[in-house]
Amino acid sequence: MIFDSVILNDFDKIEFFFKKNIPIQLEISEIKFKRHANIRIIDKANPILIRIKVNKKINVKWGDEINIFLNNNVLRIKVLNVNSNFIKGSLKKKYINFLRSILNADEETLISCLCEYKKIHGVSQNEIRSFLRINEKELEKLLTNLERKGVIKIISFSPFFILKNEGIDFIKEKIFEKVTKLTKKDFHDFKIARDVLRKKISPSINDIILDLALKKLEKEKRIFLSKDFVHSKISEIPLLEHEKKLIEKLEKYIQEGKISDLNNLEEKFNLPRKTIFKLIYFLIEEKKIFNIKKEYFLSLQWVEEILKKIKLEDKKILTIADFKKITGLSRKYLIPFLEFLDMAGITKRIGNKREILIK
Repeated sequence: MIFDSVILNDFDKIEFFFKKNIPIQLEISEIKFKRHANIRIIDKANPILIRIKVNKKINVKWGDEINIFLNNNVLRIKVLNVNSNFIKGSLKKKYINFLRSILNADEETLISCLCEYKKIHGVSQNEIRSFLRINEKELEKLLTNLERKGVIKIISFSPFFILKNEGIDFIKEKIFEKVTKLTKKDFHDFKIARDVLRKKISPSINDIILDLALKKLEKEKRIFLSKDFVHSKISEIPLLEHEKKLIEKLEKYIQEGKISDLNNLEEKFNLPRKTIFKLIYFLIEEKKIFNIKKEYFLSLQWVEEILKKIKLEDKKILTIADFKKITGLSRKYLIPFLEFLDMAGITKRIGNKREILIK
């Protein structure tokens, strides 16, 4: 077991304790234990912070005061953290600052400091209980009071999961910054898969926190979400004058056809791919066209016509041949279109056939 503590007393023979595997006697609330321990300094600034590794577990929490006896010498310490890990570099400085912030804290300040230290990762009920001896009702009262004061945000109640109140805004802005940067890259990066975004923000970020931040951004109309992707709001980038005229022609061209692909549009309008994709995403955000695959697009008007034809077939199951007849599409375009219908909940794939889910 490893725990970090602060030294409370000041005496000359302190170096006697900093040896490997020394036999010590610990006294906690007048109860004595014999253990073997490794004790080392983790920060020399006053008061000194130390890390203690004992060979057998002892029941200690944040704030517990312990007397450590060795050869008639007594080292008095106060426990700060029993979730100690090996931390180095810039993270060590951050961790040391956290330990010093909770030296003389009360329970509310401890939780606030813990949330500040954990930042976008949030704090779980188990983490709180590793610091505090507290039952369910006491914990609920403590956390709801902190939320009422605007210190924390309770993300879930059973079990509790909390975040610093401004933490969601911090994560939200970090996400927006990442997504916005993507618009400066190649055309595919107007959207990013949620799993990829998670890795860019932090692989260990909690799902609930990530979803909450994304929904807030969508509510503010700064991004829009699809099933597996986060899309940058292209409409926030002003259109140039010549692009305003082009977008009308582009919309008309896509509406007149069935499915358009990026290569076809690039050739037709003789424009850079990035520009074409920017204009297309304006139309997608206006829900005038759909992106059914990375480089395939179709108009809402055409989809509505196809859906009417599907209903007129009055069949529960349609084959690939049926869909070819209804849509007039070649296999190259038909397969991504059928996948689009599956994702939209209009059809359900059963082998090479499709069950019709709309009435």
